[in-house]
Amino acid sequence: MAGAVFIWCAIARHMGALTLTPLELQDLTNHRRSDAQARVLKHMGVPFATRPDGSLVVLRVAVETLLGGGGTMARPEPQLLP
Repeated sequence: MAGAVFIWCAIARHMGALTLTPLELQDLTNHRRSDAQARVLKHMGVPFATRPDGSLVVLRVAVETLLGGGGTMARPEPQLLP
């Protein structure tokens, strides 16, 4: 089962998934339970939503923007020399 989760995470990352995978969320927060993950995300200032089943949804772009990673942030316009 762990192998399937790893493969799914690799596929999701390659496809540019909109949300973090459960494994990525666990890695980010260093917790498995959603209530503990929510506490860490609040402390870090990462916006998230809670699904009806109690699991969390975190947009990948929110984490990348907050932590300064990824290529999704707007690039500054080049300055043309006169």
